[in-house]
Amino acid sequence: MSKSLSNAIQDIRHTDKHTIPVDGPNIYKLIAKINTSIIEAVILTVPDKYIIDIKLDSIKESYLTSYNIDPNNGWIISKKDIDVDDIPF
Repeated sequence: MSKSLSNAIQDIRHTDKHTIPVDGPNIYKLIAKINTSIIEAVILTVPDKYIIDIKLDSIKESYLTSYNIDPNNGWIISKKDIDVDDIPF
């Protein structure tokens, strides 16, 4: 029992030089990569819950109708007051 514990402690001492130091920027890169991998796994596991299929033409038509913009006219003639809460991003 004590020999296996001593070997485990010896292994920890020898692996210290091969570990990522906590005070450097590499630990934050590692955490970001792990978090991104977890999020990607969750999204790809149930894509119907997180990914929606919207056609770009329907988004364009929605903006054109909500802001009364004529797509054939290169200039916007009238200015409508824009509420910031209506902007989706």
